[in-house]
Amino acid sequence: MAVRQNMEQFSKKIEKWSKLFPKEVAESFGNVRTMLVTDIRSNYLSGQVLNVVTGKLRASIEGIIKKTPPVSLSVGTDVKSSKGFGYGAYWFHRGRDFLTPSIKKNLTRIEKMILENIMKSYEKGAI
Repeated sequence: MAVRQNMEQFSKKIEKWSKLFPKEVAESFGNVRTMLVTDIRSNYLSGQVLNVVTGKLRASIEGIIKKTPPVSLSVGTDVKSSKGFGYGAYWFHRGRDFLTPSIKKNLTRIEKMILENIMKSYEKGAI
């Protein structure tokens, strides 16, 4: 039986891996970014859930990878509501409600993708 980890625990793990294996983590984040942005746009920013009028928020969701160590991935948007507050959100426990469910749902999958990439580099002798 797999032990579930919370986002704070996972965030600490990612921080450690980012320092030890920056290239491998950055490469993994490319796939993670695509997966999360697609999931958020299609499953958490749809139709009646947000009373979508223009689709501007959905289209603005993006992932930004900072490749200088420690490597980091931010998922969010810079769109502001008509009342002036920002929808911007970031990786893991600081996310907005429409980002957090996708990230939580995919923690195990994200970890697996990163570990597989680290192991591929290890097998090639790059580490």
